[in-house]
Amino acid sequence: MIYARMISLAAGLAAASAACGKPTHEPAGEPVTTTAPRASPAEPAAGPPLAEVAEHMKAHFLQVRALKDAVIAGDYAATRAPSTWLAEHGAPSDFPDSWIEHVTDLKVVAAGARDASDLAGVADAVGALGRSCANCHEDLKAVPQLAIPPAPLYGDRPDEVMRRHAWAAERMWEGLFGPSEKSWQAGASLLAQPGLFPAELSDIGAGAPELVQLEARVREIGNEAVSETDSVARGALYGRLLQTCASCHQAVPTGAPKQPTP
Repeated sequence: MIYARMISLAAGLAAASAACGKPTHEPAGEPVTTTAPRASPAEPAAGPPLAEVAEHMKAHFLQVRALKDAVIAGDYAATRAPSTWLAEHGAPSDFPDSWIEHVTDLKVVAAGARDASDLAGVADAVGALGRSCANCHEDLKAVPQLAIPPAPLYGDRPDEVMRRHAWAAERMWEGLFGPSEKSWQAGASLLAQPGLFPAELSDIGAGAPELVQLEARVREIGNEAVSETDSVARGALYGRLLQTCASCHQAVPTGAPKQPTP
């Protein structure tokens, strides 16, 4: 039970550390996750020191987040470092065999992200990474308990709309890797709502028609995600969502529509 608790605690530490780092896709200062241990089968007689376990898990969570953030930003070059680290970083030799199986699976999926020739391929791999994390959490009885922060208040300014979009995408990510049904549904249902993008997008010129299509695609993904229950399909949907985020941020070079001048 001790090691299962450490895995769960490390997940919470990583999420909290990432929040303090002010990721570009979600407002800083919002609570992301809390964790609580669940019952676990008997632990192996021997294993790595607990501090080593926590550090190992935290490092993986932060690298996965860095990879996800790079895809969201539409920055293919920035995906190279975290995907390479995840694919090549080894686990301590005294990790139990039941853990090594999951570490190996994660490394294989991460290698797919590292070797992908475009952002779409990396995005698909990130969705698969979320499933890999969830499989480990469930198998080791260390599913983190995720506290869902309040959604940003509705507003029609570009920055307000994008905050709600970012909130929904983050809840779906937590729902995928947790796994957490409540988090997944919270994010998916918000994305399914109309009016995701602000009216000011019509002022950016030639890119506007493409962005209107992207808004429709996001709503479509949200609607599919609400009713999807299969974990593999959810991972694929999340990969599609990341691709859509990247396409929007590439079309609007600042990463989000500019706030109109008062």
